[in-house]
Amino acid sequence: MPENAFEVCQDQSDLIAALSQPTIYNDRLGLDTEKKPIVTRHETHASVVFLIGDRAYKLKRAVKYPYLDYSTLECRHAMCKRELAVNKPNAPMLYLGIVSVTDDGNGYVLGGSGEVVDWLVEMVRFSSETRFDAMAEAGTLTESLVGDVADEIARVHQGATVQQSADARAMVEAVLGENQACQSDHAGPDNIFDADAVMSLDRQSRQTAKNLRQQLKARADHGFIRHCHGDLHLGNLCLVNQRPVLFDAIEFNDAFIQIDVAFDLAFLLMDLRHRGMAELASLAMNRWIDATTDITSYPLIPLYMSLRAGIRAHVEAQSATHVSESMRAERHVTEARQYLAEAELALKPVPPRLIGVGGLSGTGKSRLSRALAPYVGAVPGARVVRSDVIRKRLAGVGRLDRLPDEAYAADMTIRTFDAVFDEIEQVLRLGHSVIADAVFASAAHRTRLEDIAGRCGVPFLGLWLEAPLESRVDRVEKRVGNVSDAGADIATLQEAYDLGDMTWVKVSTAGSKSETVRRAKQVLGVL
Repeated sequence: MPENAFEVCQDQSDLIAALSQPTIYNDRLGLDTEKKPIVTRHETHASVVFLIGDRAYKLKRAVKYPYLDYSTLECRHAMCKRELAVNKPNAPMLYLGIVSVTDDGNGYVLGGSGEVVDWLVEMVRFSSETRFDAMAEAGTLTESLVGDVADEIARVHQGATVQQSADARAMVEAVLGENQACQSDHAGPDNIFDADAVMSLDRQSRQTAKNLRQQLKARADHGFIRHCHGDLHLGNLCLVNQRPVLFDAIEFNDAFIQIDVAFDLAFLLMDLRHRGMAELASLAMNRWIDATTDITSYPLIPLYMSLRAGIRAHVEAQSATHVSESMRAERHVTEARQYLAEAELALKPVPPRLIGVGGLSGTGKSRLSRALAPYVGAVPGARVVRSDVIRKRLAGVGRLDRLPDEAYAADMTIRTFDAVFDEIEQVLRLGHSVIADAVFASAAHRTRLEDIAGRCGVPFLGLWLEAPLESRVDRVEKRVGNVSDAGADIATLQEAYDLGDMTWVKVSTAGSKSETVRRAKQVLGVL
């Protein structure tokens, strides 16, 4: 079977027509027929989802692809059970069970006593407005939500089963081969992709993978190849009771889910950047690394994002060939070309640099660091090393848990900054940029930071943020969901600090966020 070929193995049209009528659900759901319930249907290449009342039912199409086999009733039954098994741990409130469709001689029945003709996954229906892709399109996807979902993904990854025999190098090689073959199917004169662009991307990707061969090998050696979600784009994330939930994980192919946890995350990062949300992509990566402490993933993430974009490029190209409406086809073509360009851009080498962002509490260090990160270093942006996060990590508490006063004693501060400087040097030596976010009121700390840049042979720039005391106190008092424990008393106390000789570039943060970011970008030369 050709790489992108598929086979329809059974005619399910009568079944799909029956499942599109509300009467088949009456007995199971106790529907009020006087209210004339309707069934809403959503279709993909592999499944059909029927929405009615407060339930959703997923039917697997009787198809066979090179990477997916739903060809027989037995296969579909097994895959329904597996879909339930892989998704229920992360979304128990959504996945209810599997239901047979039977034929009693008088028509199809859900869970009847007749002959089983197919199987459905039964789920709780939720509003499409709670999906992260819908929120992204509506402009309601916030930093807080993205941070929460990054924390949830980190939690899932840390609890996932390690795949002892897996190999990240083989995983990358397989994806490279599939991308090159599938992209080439749509390349050439009067086709979707430029053939030279496809060949160039393949060469760059393979060279990058070769350069990272040792880092890829180490991922398996250190247990970072795990049983993952496999399809972590915004459309497979939703809010339930104001908490992010991962759903619709891949069940049909182990090669797609027994992967590097960073490759799993890379789909989300790529999706955010593709939608023009570079700052949120950078935030998600940094929150995930904060939670997992998986610093060694950093050099691999640009390659993984490129591979994810490459996959989406040929998926969109394939979609363009299967739709009849010219406007819809053209949209898929445009998306495919954009993904291909993004795949190449992600591989662009960017020399590492170290940026220090210091200032007294309430000057907006962390806010500015987040805003600058996407513009510093390789995609999705610089690693932001924040002293407040590391202090709480060392104390063994949650990021929003308030620390006791003794956690700010001199010995703990020494431990905290030792860990800050250690992580900064690790990331720089991995070849990637860092933004260091701390008060840095001590001249010794600022000197130590600059010394690290010197040892690692990277350029350094220090930004010292300034704002009037009144503004600083107002900001710290209005903080919500912030890692920092500093309050008005600390902000006031800091006014008496002896800062020593200040050689860093001073940036006023007294104005709006946009004004501050513009000034800082100008200093960094990234406007």
